[in-house]
Amino acid sequence: MLAKFAAAAETLDQNTKEEMIRSAYLVLLADDRIAGEERKKLQDLSHALKIPEIHFGAILEDLAIWLARQKS
Repeated sequence: MLAKFAAAAETLDQNTKEEMIRSAYLVLLADDRIAGEERKKLQDLSHALKIPEIHFGAILEDLAIWLARQKS
């Protein structure tokens, strides 16, 4: 399945790739936690989409800030 994401990465713009990571993260968070294995799968998805590691971290950080604001 990751191979299909890697192939699609060539035609997707950066905003679409970021939204895919955000969406996957929120799906994984549906049970209010993300297990280590789930985080690894999310990281694998970011690699398949050719998102640099530092950018992947920034996406997750932005999501954490957004989620914290939703709870307050």
